[in-house]
Amino acid sequence: MTNPSSPHLFADVLLRVHAVCRVLGGEGTLPADIDLARVVVEPPKDAAHGDMATNAAMVLAKEAGVKPRDLADKIADKLRIDPLIEKVDIAGPGFINLKLKNAAWFDALRAVLAQGDGYGRSHIGAGEKVNVEYVSENPTGPMHVGHCRGAVFGDALASLLSRSRATTSRRSTTSTMRARRSMCWRARRSCVIAKHLAKTLETFRKGFTPAIISSLWEKCLLPSTATSC
Repeated sequence: MTNPSSPHLFADVLLRVHAVCRVLGGEGTLPADIDLARVVVEPPKDAAHGDMATNAAMVLAKEAGVKPRDLADKIADKLRIDPLIEKVDIAGPGFINLKLKNAAWFDALRAVLAQGDGYGRSHIGAGEKVNVEYVSENPTGPMHVGHCRGAVFGDALASLLSRSRATTSRRSTTSTMRARRSMCWRARRSCVIAKHLAKTLETFRKGFTPAIISSLWEKCLLPSTATSC
């Protein structure tokens, strides 16, 4: 029932929506060369509305010169006869909600089991080199839940890119955190020492050295030609 050449069920349904739009283009309802790039099939915001939703009527109505709701009716009529689709509803100004037959999900599960670890792999990234950087924490501050989210998202994204045959490298600064914090600590310590040294030298210059020389001269430990700084 599903299209075995499509990468997943949502892509399969999108191909079917595109096919309906091309049929309508041949019938004159839509321009024959209309651009379908903005048409999407995605999960509805409310799961009670169905399994999938498409914006086809909303994004194509203006170019077709018809109201979105009227175009949605025509698209829905043709989708209702698709063997994959159990129910089609129109919501609001022209959004189309779809409920798939149970067999569609069963076929998808069988495909996952049959392909095993190869399920979801593709060649769309072949020949591409991608560097994914994530978890770049502030070395002088505490780590927080945002770093955890970035680690999960970054690692998942890198894994998806790898499964598309892209040459993927992961770059995370967590491995250098201790070295960076140690470096910052040493720099801060050096600044503190420098401030104390500067204060000591200033005191030495203003009066500490002359007092020592005067004391030594009084004790005849220095020649009379010795002068203060």
